[in-house]
Amino acid sequence: MVEATKKAAMIVGPGFLNLVAYHASSLMAEKIGEVPPDGVDIDQSLDFVCKNLSKFVAGCSVYVYAVAKAESSLQGATGSITRMIAKTGSISYFDTVLKNRIPAHADDTADGLKKYYYSLVKSGLMKQEDLNIVSETKDSVQFEVSNCPYADGCEALLRDGVPKILGGHECWRSLFFATAIESLTQRPHDYKILRISPPNCCATILAR
Repeated sequence: MVEATKKAAMIVGPGFLNLVAYHASSLMAEKIGEVPPDGVDIDQSLDFVCKNLSKFVAGCSVYVYAVAKAESSLQGATGSITRMIAKTGSISYFDTVLKNRIPAHADDTADGLKKYYYSLVKSGLMKQEDLNIVSETKDSVQFEVSNCPYADGCEALLRDGVPKILGGHECWRSLFFATAIESLTQRPHDYKILRISPPNCCATILAR
């Protein structure tokens, strides 16, 4: 996600990168009960997070928080920047981690979610019981997710009242799922939160 954030900063500007570094380091320091490092850049913030993963294993969630918080600081809500980073990060993740473990194509929305989810389970990146598909059609799938690794970041965003530009709140698990389904089906997808209570939430992903 950090590399995707760096790419986004080439468009948005270096100020965005500094905000992400600040917010990521601040949340990490809060989680481990330390004073946040002063004046860190994005690489220094990543180093700080990685060095303290033994104290707070869900370190990835601080960047979920930091990206959305930074975009909200610039434009009042999360929108295209957060989605661009999620999409870039997901594609990179496909190429580096799941390239030979995930099918190249899915027939529809539900099929896309299942194939992506099963590849995460087989790779040990998600437990089978952490996703429950509630209902599905060709163009939509409603699901419940448990034990989300991004929960701490989402809780911090809810605490700070960071909204999506179109209303509601960002759900990174749903955002990553929607992005993966887009890649597998070659169709645009979005998501709608039905219940947000990290780490257990409910959402629908829909083809657009």
